[in-house]
Amino acid sequence: MMSKEAIRLCVKRQELLDNPELNERLYLHHNGFTQVQNLDDFTKAKILFLESNKLTKIENLQNLKNLESLHLQKNKIEETLPKHLPEKIQNLQHCTRLKYLNLAQNAISKIEELDCLPCLETLILSENEISMPEFMTQITSITKLRELDLSMNKINSNPECILKILGDCKSLRVLSLQGNPFVIKMPHYRSMVISHCKSLRQLDGRRICSEERRRCNAWGEVVLKGGTFDEANEADKQELLKIRLERCQQNAAFRRSSSSIGSSSGQSANGSIGSSVLDSVTRALGITDSRTSSTEISSSSWSRRNIKIELDYEAEDAQENQCLKKYRSDFSISSAWKTYNSPRGID
Repeated sequence: MMSKEAIRLCVKRQELLDNPELNERLYLHHNGFTQVQNLDDFTKAKILFLESNKLTKIENLQNLKNLESLHLQKNKIEETLPKHLPEKIQNLQHCTRLKYLNLAQNAISKIEELDCLPCLETLILSENEISMPEFMTQITSITKLRELDLSMNKINSNPECILKILGDCKSLRVLSLQGNPFVIKMPHYRSMVISHCKSLRQLDGRRICSEERRRCNAWGEVVLKGGTFDEANEADKQELLKIRLERCQQNAAFRRSSSSIGSSSGQSANGSIGSSVLDSVTRALGITDSRTSSTEISSSSWSRRNIKIELDYEAEDAQENQCLKKYRSDFSISSAWKTYNSPRGID
């Protein structure tokens, strides 16, 4: 039973503050509680851990109006309704600041009464009893929803309805559907989901790169227009060829800009370089000749490595002065570059 004394012991065990109103976190997990109660004094609580208990209902949270994160996974949350009615989510209407809600591993079969949570960004409903897409329609009313986990449920019908619901979640970035029967049955599952969810960045734990996004969009456009899968696959191939062509053009432009470094600098017969050539090299490398400040290589080919070279011609260290002296002496361009970088550990 979640009595005041049991809560006090939990607070003491977690070394929290004795005054309930001062605690922003409350740890009540793994205690075997069967009912949520006696939390009215924790008005400042922002994070509440109630996982791994024996709770069958979400209730008595009306005073926790500052709550932002609620952990209710691994319970037995279900409404005491007749068997022909679905178990659902409810009694969260007072938690208007809630951003994170974890209800994994319960017995929920219907997503309902979540439109009262305007700030909700993450909803975890994995390993529940959701089986019908019609019981998912209310997630479209959660306008800020960015992460949705519906993995390991029992969704097995009407994939078109599922895709439409997910496509209407305009802010959705992370989605997990693996473990549902429809995933295996749906042809071209990944391409279908990505093409319908335009804002998606990760699906079933795999990141969606820009190349995959372009290919799936091209594939999905054909399917949405009533084309066959073969025609969609051909559009995918054409988009892949276009991506490779663009990449080749970028590589060619990069090689041309790199080769211009050597051609613009020039070398003398005996391999020495003058101050004007040295200036050309430093300009080509994107280095501004600053006597006292550090310079970042930003406009050269080395910018991709985010290398920073510290130039300090006024260094008092004898070894540094010797290296700088050699750098200005009659060396070849390659020798000057090697001498210029080796003391600073740059390959």
